[in-house]
Amino acid sequence: MATIGTLTKRPDGSYLGALALKSYAGRAFFQPDGAKRSAAAPDFRIFGASAQGGRFELGAAWIKARADGQGTYVSVKLDFPELPAPIYATLGVMAGQDDPDVHAVIWNRPVDGRAAAPGGDPFAALRPAA
Repeated sequence: MATIGTLTKRPDGSYLGALALKSYAGRAFFQPDGAKRSAAAPDFRIFGASAQGGRFELGAAWIKARADGQGTYVSVKLDFPELPAPIYATLGVMAGQDDPDVHAVIWNRPVDGRAAAPGGDPFAALRPAA
């Protein structure tokens, strides 16, 4: 797993920071989707900053329940024209960080050469500390 971005959670529930990908390195904004029309609709729309000063859509993210029942995590799907295939990642509190508002975007390697299924729980194999 690799950290491909660092974001800070803002009081309005959005996240602002930067992504570092081969095809895009720049600012990123996870905007809550207040108009979510179905359970399958994303909880966040992800935007990047264009060279012309505007923004473009980079992908979407969903709040998912952990398989072990110990809370939630954010499943991220980055997909825009410059990518040969979608990138799946997880957004969570950055390790080794004292500030609970600082988050990392962690890339999830595809399984068997295929893209990882969105919504898979990356924390399912973890056991609570004894």
